[in-house]
Amino acid sequence: MKKINLGVVGCGVIGRTHIRSAAGNNQCQITAVAELNPALAESVLHEFGVTGAKVFDSALEMLDSGMVEAVVLAIPTAGRRGFAFEAMKRGIHTLIEKPVAMSAGEVEEMISVRGNLVAGCCSSRFRLLPSFRTVYDFLQSGKLGKLRTLHSRNFVSAPASPETPPPFWRLNKKVNGGGILFNWGCYDMDYLLGLTGWQAKPISVSAICWGVSPKISSYLPEGSEAETHYFAFVRCEDELALITERGEYMAAQNTSGWQIIGENGSLTLTMGTIADKKIWFDEITPNGIERSLVWEGDEDAQTILDRPVEDFISAICENRAPMTTLENALLLQRIADKIYESDELHSEVYF
Repeated sequence: MKKINLGVVGCGVIGRTHIRSAAGNNQCQITAVAELNPALAESVLHEFGVTGAKVFDSALEMLDSGMVEAVVLAIPTAGRRGFAFEAMKRGIHTLIEKPVAMSAGEVEEMISVRGNLVAGCCSSRFRLLPSFRTVYDFLQSGKLGKLRTLHSRNFVSAPASPETPPPFWRLNKKVNGGGILFNWGCYDMDYLLGLTGWQAKPISVSAICWGVSPKISSYLPEGSEAETHYFAFVRCEDELALITERGEYMAAQNTSGWQIIGENGSLTLTMGTIADKKIWFDEITPNGIERSLVWEGDEDAQTILDRPVEDFISAICENRAPMTTLENALLLQRIADKIYESDELHSEVYF
C-alpha cells in the first residue's frame, strides 16, 4: 500500500502532537516539516523516531518542494488562511488547526480553491471519541422527540499564579483572532452541531464576552486583550436553541455541563475525556421522569489529540470527506463572527 507523503507546518505543542500521531500511522509517512526553529523540528522528529524527513525553515518552500501530498497546519490562527490557500492551490490535501481562519470570509476563500481535495478542521476532535457515535445514534432514534435546546457550560477555575505564562498569541486578537471562543468554543459548537448532523440552521445570536479579572491580569502576557469568558444564545430554525458558555481563569469552580433537551426526554453527557464516563437518558413517563444509562466507559485525552490526523489520512485514502469539512468550519466561523458582533453592538444580530 502506497503511503501518503505528509508534511507538518509548525512543531510547537500541537504540531508535536500531530507528528506523534502521524509517526504511528501506517497509512502515511512524514517526509517534511516546516519550522522557524530547525533545532526544535529535529528534536521532535528524533523523539518520535521519524527518519528521512527534510526540515524547512519556510512553509512555502516545503509546499513547493514536491515532497508532500498532504499537510497539517499547526500554526496560530492568523497564518492559517494564507498557507491553506497556498497548499490547496498546489493540489495538496490540507488539515487545519481550529479555528481554520480569522473570519468567515477567509474560510470562503479556502473553499473556493479546494476543488476535489480533502480539507478539514481539527475542531472535530471530540466527535471522534467513541461515545459521540452513541449519542448521535440515540438522537437519530427520535427518543427525545423534537429537539428544543442544546446546552454546553464549561468553566476552568482561575489557577494560582503560573510559573510559566500561556503563549503570547493565545489571547491576542491580532494573532489568534479571539480568545476562549476561538480556542475552545469551536470545539463546543462543532460537537453540538455535529449531534444534529449539521442540520441546525442559525437565525440570530445574542452574546456577551468578558475579559480576565483585573485581580489576575498579571498572569497573562502583555497584549492579552481577548475574551476569557463568553455566553451566547443562538436561535435556530424549527424552534431550536443552542446555548453555550465557556470561560477560563474563572471566579468559579470547574464546571462541565452538557445537556440535550427534547420534548419527551433529555441526555446529560460530558464532551471531554474522563474516567468512568456516563451518559444518561431522562425520559417523561406516566410515573414521572425515569433515568437510564445510555453509555459508560473510559476515554483518554490522547485519543482526542491523535484522531484528527488519523481521520484526515483515512479520508484521503478512502476518497471521502473528513469529519469536519470546510463547509462545517464555515458555519462555526459564522457563528463565532456573530458572537463577537453581538458583543460589540450589545444587541441581537442576524445571519
